[in-house]
Amino acid sequence: MTRPPSTPNAEPGELLNERELQVLRLTANGHTTAYIAHTLGISRGTVTNIRTTTHRKLGARDNAHSIGLAIITRQLHPREVRLVHPLTPRSAA
Repeated sequence: MTRPPSTPNAEPGELLNERELQVLRLTANGHTTAYIAHTLGISRGTVTNIRTTTHRKLGARDNAHSIGLAIITRQLHPREVRLVHPLTPRSAA
């Protein structure tokens, strides 16, 4: 059973605001809810609420789906996402 959206004006495909994009960028780069909250000076609950709104606006199921849809709809550029994998060798700095 699908829950109705709690934000009636949010339709899939709606543009994200700057705060939603900030949270999505940090999420896409592998940061935790606690880190994002600390970095942006907001609570962890607010980060969770922003992610929920982002999912609803994009019509996404989860964080990964939101990131992909934001890239497809050109709201997030692939260069804003650092692909970091624990098995990927890091370049010497």
